[in-house]
Amino acid sequence: MSLAAQYAPEVGIAAACCEAGISRSTWYRRRKKHMNPPETPEARTKPKAARRSSRRLSDDERAQVLSILCCEEFMNRSPRAIHATLLDRGKYLCSERTMYRILNENHASRERRAQRTHRNCGNLMNNGVSKLLTHSAATHSVALWYSGCVGQQE
Repeated sequence: MSLAAQYAPEVGIAAACCEAGISRSTWYRRRKKHMNPPETPEARTKPKAARRSSRRLSDDERAQVLSILCCEEFMNRSPRAIHATLLDRGKYLCSERTMYRILNENHASRERRAQRTHRNCGNLMNNGVSKLLTHSAATHSVALWYSGCVGQQE
């Protein structure tokens, strides 16, 4: 390595590495390592401060977006639908993705629509026209509903 470093200014790095028997990538890698010694263990464990973008919304603007996302009109709608509605009204607050980020920061990123709950219907029979088959698995049951005309014998 020192031989290649010694002759590199005179004959060039490629020729010096060829004569020293090392590849140029090895020479550059070792040179970089010698120029930048490793950090102390204490310096490696310090967390780096998160950089904030200069285009980031201010805290007041973020609060305004959150209040709109959680208002009565939009409380059961997705940020995509809210964003489209606001654009139709000619109002742009932020991007759709920023709306998701703000909801996530405030622990409000859940399914925003009202969900239908299903009742257990394992014992249904419908007069021979339809048949409900229930198959139990180890942790859950799957219900398959077969509809159709079942021929009745007289």
